[in-house]
Amino acid sequence: PMGEMEELPAGTIVRRIIRGKERFYHQWRENGKTLSRYLKPGEVLPLREKIEKRKALKPSRGRKSAPAPYGPSCGLLTGSRLSELAVSVRPLKPRSALEPVVRHLKGPAPGHLLLVQGLPQTGKTTLLRQALDALDARELAACAYLSVPGGLAVGDLLADLHALAEKGFTHVLLDGADRSHALLGAWECVEDTFSSLGMRIVLAATTPNGLRVSARTEIVSTTFLPFSDFCAENKGATLDTYLKSGGPTEAQIDPASLKVLDALNRRLLLRVLNDAARSRTAWSVRLGSDIQKLARRLGERLGDEPSAPDLTRLRDLDIAASAEDETFVILPGLRQSLSARLVRELLADDVAAHLGAAERKIVEETVLRLVADRTLADLVLHYFLRTRKSETTDVFRVRFPAGGFDVVVADREELTCELYEVRNEVERSDRQLANLTDPDMLDTIEHRYGTIVGRTLVYNGRNAWHASGVSYRKAADFL
Repeated sequence: PMGEMEELPAGTIVRRIIRGKERFYHQWRENGKTLSRYLKPGEVLPLREKIEKRKALKPSRGRKSAPAPYGPSCGLLTGSRLSELAVSVRPLKPRSALEPVVRHLKGPAPGHLLLVQGLPQTGKTTLLRQALDALDARELAACAYLSVPGGLAVGDLLADLHALAEKGFTHVLLDGADRSHALLGAWECVEDTFSSLGMRIVLAATTPNGLRVSARTEIVSTTFLPFSDFCAENKGATLDTYLKSGGPTEAQIDPASLKVLDALNRRLLLRVLNDAARSRTAWSVRLGSDIQKLARRLGERLGDEPSAPDLTRLRDLDIAASAEDETFVILPGLRQSLSARLVRELLADDVAAHLGAAERKIVEETVLRLVADRTLADLVLHYFLRTRKSETTDVFRVRFPAGGFDVVVADREELTCELYEVRNEVERSDRQLANLTDPDMLDTIEHRYGTIVGRTLVYNGRNAWHASGVSYRKAADFL
């Protein structure tokens, strides 16, 4: 009705950047002049709704029919519905992955996309909703949450984003960015068109089907669960429980990736068994013999080696990491479950026919403890790969016939290096320092990589110093 339309405000909402800050203005024409009024954060959304209602009531001119009102192709939530999403996840502990998402949304316009990727049921949607809770009233009024349906066309997505931009929305969260096959290659266009113009866009995707983004896109993963997040979500959790059950399970991984994982884990377990057989650990003769038998049988059952593209896929999904030519699984619970099934399979073979039930249990528990020890060392290596590796700094593992170092951090410019050994133990003993105080090993390392500026034993006890100059550091500090 005309009377109702006349009572509603005319004009449009204009977004401007002033001294690096976003400001919104109501702009309209009156008596041939363009007038403008600054909008407070709480005024933007109510005014936008009134303007849109006026446009819907405006009669068509002449014989032309009124254009159909815009309807989003994606599931769209704005305004108070966003607050409801945020409240629904407020009881959950925020993960460390939330910080870069909030920074992307609240900081200066980044000019690129941010992709939240991860295996199914690892918290991608929860992360988006928690990010909403960090926005103030002004930012929330300019935010839209889109759920991408399967089969969505590129043109429909671009139309949605154009419509949102025209209405002054500057923050967009896109959940399910990989549900539509047609969109897999569209995100560079979105980045060039919308992110470059100041729109802050966050995508969430499982990325099993080859979603492609540019090198500029910032990527946050929810697949790898740090120890600190595991403890926050599991009251009373210990490092031991984390190494046994931390992170996603086999049920969350697609069959193709699981097959590659099994092939990789067979090789990782064989390495653990061979290292144990060569170590200085005081095995009983019987137990050492049984482990050697398992290693030989496992060597016969390795199957096909994972291809380079397969390993790249595991790294892209944040299931595995690589240090030089060595690839290892970084999800502790998954690694433990794969190894447990493999060990039981080997013990069911005739290679263990001479063992009674109690003896098989001892062998199984011993091998799985070795797997947990190696997993801890790999997680510390993974920490340094993420935090220290650069164009001038290398991170790797060194092994000698009689021992070695779990992590070496070598600076090629300064010609210095740091050495780390990892032990899944609580008590301190001189035995743990054998490699870190071995003069021949240390001389070899300095000859290859430069002056040793630090030697550290990472373990499960308290931080301390040893008279030899070796420092003790808690493993939790690196996880």
